[in-house]
Amino acid sequence: MALGKISLTLSFLGVAGILVFAFLLGELSFQNPSTKPLQPENNSTITATYVGTRLKQIDKTHAILFFAYNLENNTPNDYHLSDSPDILVMARLKAEGTLSQTEALNLSYPVVVPSKQSVRVEVQEQYAFLWPSTSDPGLDDKLKNFVRDKLQNIGGLVLFDEMDHWQVELPSGWATIAKN
Repeated sequence: MALGKISLTLSFLGVAGILVFAFLLGELSFQNPSTKPLQPENNSTITATYVGTRLKQIDKTHAILFFAYNLENNTPNDYHLSDSPDILVMARLKAEGTLSQTEALNLSYPVVVPSKQSVRVEVQEQYAFLWPSTSDPGLDDKLKNFVRDKLQNIGGLVLFDEMDHWQVELPSGWATIAKN
């Protein structure tokens, strides 16, 4: 009889052990590595410095505003940027600090930022703009006012890489434009 109780106890412990093992195995096998909470975007992996803004005439009724930045890659890996759906450029509004994607901001050209190096990039946005004649005495003021109006509510730009979960703050440096 004692042998029967021992066998029953061992069987019970064996079944319980198998069930615990199966449960743990099931939990582990159903965990998707990509479902782990993402680390917050590390703003120090790639840093940006504002270089300047320029306005370019496309035709008599359109202009492109270019924002130039130096991107510094502080990582041991090369970083690839292209004008693709995975790369988003948004404006950070001054007043609220919220992001706006209503404007058509995009990279001017594909860029590779090599490890531990800096590269100049440009973000661009096209606008409808009726260009004044080159003989217009108020040409400079009209161009400055146009740029000032477009930038007055923008506190900076933000570059998002949705695939790699990177965010790069592109700081404003155009305060002097707004004052002039």
